[in-house]
Amino acid sequence: MDLSEGPVGRLGRATQVVADGGDADHEKLEVELFHLHLPKLDGSGFIMWDRESGSIARGPRFDEIEPMLHLLNQNSSKLPDAWV
Repeated sequence: MDLSEGPVGRLGRATQVVADGGDADHEKLEVELFHLHLPKLDGSGFIMWDRESGSIARGPRFDEIEPMLHLLNQNSSKLPDAWV
């Protein structure tokens, strides 16, 4: 599930799926996600992140990035392996 379908309740499984799909370390991904990426996205208003529950919802500025997210998703097979 992604934010275009509604709020995301838990991210632990998401980081595991990403790690399983490549050479990435699940723990490293989780640290980067929770200490770097999510705070930046939340601070910019693209998402609303509840640190205690781990849930994520669309932020007030999500509409600004949604077209790019759809474009990337629809063309994921054309992106370099390091991007997906």
